[in-house]
Amino acid sequence: MGFDINTRNIFMPNGEGTLSVFHEKTNGNIEPFATITTQKGARTIAADDQTNLVYLPAAEFEVKGNSPQARPKMIPGTFHVLVIGK
Repeated sequence: MGFDINTRNIFMPNGEGTLSVFHEKTNGNIEPFATITTQKGARTIAADDQTNLVYLPAAEFEVKGNSPQARPKMIPGTFHVLVIGK
């Protein structure tokens, strides 16, 4: 989860391909603000309150068989960072 103290926005990547954004109002209440499409697997986040940008590392993964326990491997050369901002 990430938080931008300047915008009072809370960022929650889910790893399934979306980033949920919530806004903290001045009275302390939190309300849904937006849902942003990202990339499946993008679940680590860094929020930079100096630039108001959010960074999510991501990559393409090999398709594994039908075993739910099989963890897919990253495809070499596909790592990139998604940058989200105004």
